[in-house]
Amino acid sequence: MKKIGCNSFILLITLFLAWTPTQAKSVWKYGPKSAIAEAKYELAAVKPMAVVIRVPEDFSTIQEAVDAANDNDVIILSPGTYTLTETVVINKRITLTSEFINSNEESDVDATVITSADNLDPLVQFNAGALDAICTGLTFRDAHKQLTLECDYMEVTYCKFFDNGSDAVSLEGAGGYFAYNYFENCGDEAIDADNSLDWIVEYNTIINPGDDGLEIRLHNNDNSARLHIIRYNYISGADEDGIQLIDYDGDSGREFQIHHNVIRNSTMVGLGCTINGNTVENFEGSYMEEKAFVYNNVFDNNDHGITGANNVLVFNNIISNSSTVALKKLDNNSSADYNCLYNNGSDFMNASTGPNDIFVDPMLRSDYSLQEGSPCIDTGIKTYTINGLSQTVADIDFLGELPDRGAIEFDGSVVLTNVAPTVIAGENLVVLAPTNQIRLVGEVSDDGLPESGNLTTIWTLESGPTGENVIFADDTSAATNVTFGKQGVYELKLTANDSEKTSSDIITVFFVNDYNDTTIELAESTFIEAEDYRYLAGNAQVLDFTGASEGEIVAAPLGGGTYAYSEYRLATFSEGTYYVWINASGLNEGSNGLNVSFNDLENEVSFETTITNSFGNESWVMIAFENIPEGVYPLRISATEEGVSWDRIFVTTDENESPFDTNPDNLMVYPVPNQGQFIIALNSTEPAKIEVFNIQGQLVYTTEVSNTLFAPIELGVVGKGVYVISIENDDELITKKIIIN
Repeated sequence: MKKIGCNSFILLITLFLAWTPTQAKSVWKYGPKSAIAEAKYELAAVKPMAVVIRVPEDFSTIQEAVDAANDNDVIILSPGTYTLTETVVINKRITLTSEFINSNEESDVDATVITSADNLDPLVQFNAGALDAICTGLTFRDAHKQLTLECDYMEVTYCKFFDNGSDAVSLEGAGGYFAYNYFENCGDEAIDADNSLDWIVEYNTIINPGDDGLEIRLHNNDNSARLHIIRYNYISGADEDGIQLIDYDGDSGREFQIHHNVIRNSTMVGLGCTINGNTVENFEGSYMEEKAFVYNNVFDNNDHGITGANNVLVFNNIISNSSTVALKKLDNNSSADYNCLYNNGSDFMNASTGPNDIFVDPMLRSDYSLQEGSPCIDTGIKTYTINGLSQTVADIDFLGELPDRGAIEFDGSVVLTNVAPTVIAGENLVVLAPTNQIRLVGEVSDDGLPESGNLTTIWTLESGPTGENVIFADDTSAATNVTFGKQGVYELKLTANDSEKTSSDIITVFFVNDYNDTTIELAESTFIEAEDYRYLAGNAQVLDFTGASEGEIVAAPLGGGTYAYSEYRLATFSEGTYYVWINASGLNEGSNGLNVSFNDLENEVSFETTITNSFGNESWVMIAFENIPEGVYPLRISATEEGVSWDRIFVTTDENESPFDTNPDNLMVYPVPNQGQFIIALNSTEPAKIEVFNIQGQLVYTTEVSNTLFAPIELGVVGKGVYVISIENDDELITKKIIIN
């Protein structure tokens, strides 16, 4: 390994700060680098002797390099694709980077990819010990989540994130500096902040996130003051909100500075505020007490421009082409003034406004800068004060005597910056069997730059049932027909390239038996009928069954094959362990297998159900899913054998709550019969010793439990027959016979 001294490290940092990615340049012509970030880099430059560790030259894997590193060391990944099978865990103050840190070339970012074929959650985790770590100059692809941060401060800069299943960057009680990154087709958020500390998000490009561009939960914590700055970002094509602020009771002590961003093409709201921990946008705004200063942004072509709250100042913005309304729910201390509102379905709805708004064409160019002669030039306000709230535009953010309205200050330039093509794959689609074909109506638009360029488009299959493909009538046309084979959920990507820049969007197609766009909220312990699915796929059917909870069950009928499942869409309101109970039944020993997954569909839990062909208390089975975060997640129940069926689902966060009443005088074991995996419903939470004996009196299993009413038992490989369970605590000894088949 090569040791480098202080002067060499300063050179690395200087090169690092010098590069501004094409995506940031395309929108932002002005705006300082963060003073906080510059101070952090000054500190970094005078760190003690650092060691450069190279992968794979010095160590074959990233984790081995991390384990060998000391604080302040630099781990450089050579160009290549690093396919992980386990999460890389970092608990040190190190820099994780590519050759970009030396070359200053974007091509080195593109050439150094961290990915996973195993839907990892996440790819890389920075724990509390990684305080002041740096992650820079890397590309992350696929997986469930890509980066999870748990340290008070770190920096993620000049990275690219593509095609993950959930959040790209997840802040869990973390803070830091996040800048000059590129995000495309995140399954959920580009940046998700829970219990977060102070942070700055600037100069990022976020394209077509599957939910929100940024989602910030206003957890109360200890009510310490928290500052969140969101500026100089370009956010386009969010399936829900460009930025979403999720309110909770009380004032969390947070303050938001949201300025000089372009937020466009959001399906729901450009900047949305939601109430009571609700992550599903309802367009109602919230009553959050936290202060938010929203100024000098462009909100264009969103359904709603802004849905506000109680302490929000909105000024110097351009809000245009909102399908429904530009400004909604600005009351109490909130106010809007000095904005340009143009071509909106409605300009105001329950919004307190001033006399200085203008309602004319802002004359935006294709890169969202202002044309010469725009009515927005030099017509903003430097300091806006009203109702005890006040905000000043920094001198460095404007050129004339007064700021412009909009995100990019007019400088007289006639040169247009090339913006990547806008790609809209369309809304998610449903194809109900036996029909197996549908029309895709994608849209691609471009600014015509570069002048010598050629705009091309192509459809590709991103994911679907294992081994399946699709047939596009014309994969080079944004509007085309597609044909499916096997039922399931497909993700199709539409990509456009203008010879210089590329962007893409992903559409989900449900090719299923039945579909109901239903979300079930888990605000408390909840019963779910099996037939209240989001969709039903494969050979799964809803059948009438006397004795079922509502007279219906979901089943994989005999002779239909085992490809049969139902999926439910559940909204959680707190992070933790969720106990999923399923009342399931089989016809015989060969028809009682189920797989269950929650949140991560790649991580299925298999178990054997009862074979009683009934749905009594003895037919319930339970699976505990740990570390389920707040949000909206799929619960999937699928058959592994023909003849299995399920009636009712019960979901709770209380490990001692069950879907049925336990009898303290009668030990309950379920399911019965079983194949060596079962649960014992105890009559107290006192410490107890559990033993299982075979019919010959030989001990085959023993364990001790406490603080629970439900003891999961896995006997392993045992023979069929009658077994005796013995449960002993300080007060009593109880025995019960069970049948293992």
